[in-house]
Amino acid sequence: MVMVQFSKKHKVLILVSGRGSNMVSIIKTCRRFEWPVEFLSVISDRPCEAIVKARDLGIKGELLDREKLGKDVFQAELFKKITTYDPDIVVLAGFMVILDAKLFSGLFHLMINVHPSLLPQFKGLNTHQRVLDENVRKHGATVHSLSSGVDEGPIICQGAISVTNFDTKETLEKKVLALEHFIFPLSIGAVLSGKVIREGDKWNHVESCEHWFLEEFKLFYEF
Repeated sequence: MVMVQFSKKHKVLILVSGRGSNMVSIIKTCRRFEWPVEFLSVISDRPCEAIVKARDLGIKGELLDREKLGKDVFQAELFKKITTYDPDIVVLAGFMVILDAKLFSGLFHLMINVHPSLLPQFKGLNTHQRVLDENVRKHGATVHSLSSGVDEGPIICQGAISVTNFDTKETLEKKVLALEHFIFPLSIGAVLSGKVIREGDKWNHVESCEHWFLEEFKLFYEF
């Protein structure tokens, strides 16, 4: 078991839009290490595989169809859902919606996202191809909380991989996704256990997470 101490049971809400691989990694990691986490619900903005996977894992899955509701109604309904659930954190696991900053700004400190690049490099979409196009030799993933700017929130954790001459968009996608499955649950555990705390516009490490990375998680994950 990864030696993480929690002061209480934590409530987690997950937002998704697609396959749900990061969602599954987070749920299974929390269960494997017996972290005291209650998954309140998984909410999707569209019909997707992640909702099915969540229900298969015994977690409530909800659909707020953004296309049918319209942008404004969807944002308002999602805000209502989140505030009603009152989670300790909201995890954006492949959630492909830009949230209304005016509406959600008071919740951004609770919201944790993973982005497939080493921010602040390569914000936005199609990061793997852009890395190849610019002949960058280090790529990776970033876990961060939200802010009013897209992919600009305070960074919690980053993981890096080397880009080789043989890499393609597809191979980078596979390697970075595996890295996300590693650092995303790690970061959530660090936040909930208080190993990292939000102070102003940055996250500070109260206790080093390096020991987890090098000695604990490597026993269970391979890239």
